[in-house]
Amino acid sequence: MRVVEYPRWVRGRLGGETVVDSRRTRLIYHDGRSIPVYAFPEEDVRVLPNPIDLGRFRPDPAARETFRRDLGLEAGEVAALCVARLFRVKGVDQLLDAWRIVERRAAPARLLIAGEGPERSALEAQVRAHDLRHVRFLGHVSEVENVLQASDFLVVPSRSETGPLSAVEAMATELPVVGFRVGGVGEHVEDGKQGLLVPPGDVEAMADRIARLVEDEPLRLRLGRAALARSADFGLDDFVERLVAEYRRVVERAG
Repeated sequence: MRVVEYPRWVRGRLGGETVVDSRRTRLIYHDGRSIPVYAFPEEDVRVLPNPIDLGRFRPDPAARETFRRDLGLEAGEVAALCVARLFRVKGVDQLLDAWRIVERRAAPARLLIAGEGPERSALEAQVRAHDLRHVRFLGHVSEVENVLQASDFLVVPSRSETGPLSAVEAMATELPVVGFRVGGVGEHVEDGKQGLLVPPGDVEAMADRIARLVEDEPLRLRLGRAALARSADFGLDDFVERLVAEYRRVVERAG
């Protein structure tokens, strides 16, 4: 991949400085695949990760039991969750390929897919073609915190990401994250600390990590505790303070 910085006259029109939600966002893809990749230089970039409401997304054992019952999950049944718009870039087809392996190798578990989009019919056909028996499409979920409470870990199978908000929301709910190491995912989740990351598109590796979390409850809990601690960096109050500080710095520099 060849990275080409925007010319100075373009950067000047854009204000000379850019705030992004992850380091990876400084690389601007025109169609997700174009080469060269146009970028803002490091010295012109300030990273402010997207914030979340830590009062809304938090561990709640009582709510967990309620929402697991609402979803028909059995006691002790492990639930993996994917929250995504059903577009190709979100990689849910890759997740289903991995889940096909998981269903053959691991203890029984449930895959919940929350989201809508134009790929849903094709994804449902993929489930039927592979006779996947433990996959459930939830459709659009307005209160995603409820389905997070009911789940045991989150999967981010995207082909491309900037700063995945669903990963931060999951971590704040004390859930570990399994994902492809694309875009800003690795900036939010450290492999082996708050979750398990694998090379982009490596479906076999994704299946292996999912199976590990399905079968290893102590690992899930350890990663989940670290994820909860990490989520404190993404609070809304801290974000506002940092954003105001950036505005002040830019104004002072211009004045």
